[in-house]
Amino acid sequence: MGSDFEETMNHPCHLQHPIILKSEGAPFQCSGCKELGFGPRYQCHETDCPFVLHYHCATARPTDRTRIHLFMGNRRFDFLWEPPGEPNRRYCDACGQDVRGFLYQDQYSKHNFDLHPCCMNLKRTISDPNGTVELNLKDKVPSKCVKCKRKGLNNVQSKEAFRGWSYVSSCGNYCYHVYCVKTLILENWERVISMLLLPPPTLLLQAWSSEVKLYQLQALWPWIEEEGRLDYQSPVR
Repeated sequence: MGSDFEETMNHPCHLQHPIILKSEGAPFQCSGCKELGFGPRYQCHETDCPFVLHYHCATARPTDRTRIHLFMGNRRFDFLWEPPGEPNRRYCDACGQDVRGFLYQDQYSKHNFDLHPCCMNLKRTISDPNGTVELNLKDKVPSKCVKCKRKGLNNVQSKEAFRGWSYVSSCGNYCYHVYCVKTLILENWERVISMLLLPPPTLLLQAWSSEVKLYQLQALWPWIEEEGRLDYQSPVR
């Protein structure tokens, strides 16, 4: 982690206790955006308090400057503590999952695009330490996802066919929904834990079976940060 990480802070949504930066631990549900988290997190210093935040959720504020995203053209996104309107009526335009807490929203257009903070901050390109294989973040799903075997996601409230964003190998042969990558990470963390009965010190996770070759890809998610590493094998075709 870089030196710009503040070790301890007081958060407006949890004023009763300070929150402290923790480098690693078990998967968690962020108290801010309600999404899955791995690796570094800000956690309440009281051991019996469950409050925990992704790094990007802990450091963002509604008073921050408007943000833009490469995949969203000139649309401007504001950080909000909670989604406007009725509960469970909005979904992330990147991963397709419900927006239930902290979010970035384009409030200046008719559509009002939404992004989870973790999806707003997804790494554009990830590769193994030797540069053997590379995955690139795309705003489309060019082929069927290796995990779910579909182009579209079924668990989305969108009235139209929803595909969202994906990670695509540089060779173009392998494609994964952002949502499916997150699911793989959790499933295989649980598999490793069930086998070892102890947390792996560097979160070495087997993401899918292979008959070919083992790849070691850097973390797919900003909340895994530099300490996290996933052990991947190329998908069976």
